[in-house]
Amino acid sequence: MKGEDRQLLVFVLSRSGCLAYAHQMIRHLQGAELLVFCSAYALAPPPAPCQKVITYRSSFEFILNTLRVLPAILLQVRHAKKQGFRRAYFPVFHPWNLFLQLWCRALGIRSVVTVHDGILHAGENHPLLQWWESACIRRADELIFLSRYVEANTRRRIGFSGQAHIILHGVLESVGAPPLRQLPARPRILFLGRIVRYKGVERLVEAVEGLPGNSYAHLTIAGMVVNRPAHWGNPEKIRWITHWLSGTEMTELLTGHDILVLPYVEASQSGVLSLGIGAAMPMVITRVGGMTEQLEEEEAVWVAPSAKSIREGIRQLISEPERYEYLHQSLLRRREVSGWQESANSLLAVIFR
Repeated sequence: MKGEDRQLLVFVLSRSGCLAYAHQMIRHLQGAELLVFCSAYALAPPPAPCQKVITYRSSFEFILNTLRVLPAILLQVRHAKKQGFRRAYFPVFHPWNLFLQLWCRALGIRSVVTVHDGILHAGENHPLLQWWESACIRRADELIFLSRYVEANTRRRIGFSGQAHIILHGVLESVGAPPLRQLPARPRILFLGRIVRYKGVERLVEAVEGLPGNSYAHLTIAGMVVNRPAHWGNPEKIRWITHWLSGTEMTELLTGHDILVLPYVEASQSGVLSLGIGAAMPMVITRVGGMTEQLEEEEAVWVAPSAKSIREGIRQLISEPERYEYLHQSLLRRREVSGWQESANSLLAVIFR
């Protein structure tokens, strides 16, 4: 296809959620002419030239800017349609997506939406927010799911009429070339991501407190606090970093630790797991949701979502240097075959079919 047939509107209006996914996907949409709208308040720099949009940071700003700023974007979309743009891609959820999708439908612009969760998780589920995201899903012409689990769960719980496609999450490489890892005598354990109820942080704290103190150096729990844990653990053995992590901090954490633990109680799929692959860091992962679709059985230590099982998984890994080395080598191989270009090509095939 040529000219206007390869034109694509892209809306990345979120301030933080799933920006790494959106930015990597946009970087690899080769051969398409992109008109990207991104939030002026985004916590990560955009991947390409974009029109920065004043979105909102509070309820007051949401009301004000929905009335003041959003209409101007709708006019820009209408102008883009006159220039030949007939397709729009929404890689992350944002409340304004619904208005934009409805406007696109009225103009005859097809909308393609990536669904990360579909059903919101414990600790972040608000009835209005769930209704809003459900409405976006139901009004999409094409739906991209990152796991079969989320596609099936969304179809069962929400229902939708758009065509569904499974395109797996690419590897997030925040550390460049990963370090060659060897299991130290006292490994450093890491939890990475938002501290929210469904991610099982309290179970991880309970798990490591049951390990012999001389078997590991420390546990670092790093990420923004959404739900405050009831128990923060022993401050001598558990380090908390409770703010949004910059790219530099993320790199330092991934290169400065030896074992990544994903103790989730429920999950769709995980960008943190993708980071672990990119860093070739052996992982202990709970067998929930779509996690097992991102790695093979032999590429991680899989456990049940309980403190006892998580503790046993960590104990096994820190006591078996040969298994640690095997997992590290497996992840290095996985890293080489899970690139973004294949995912982006699959997305382009859906958008421009």
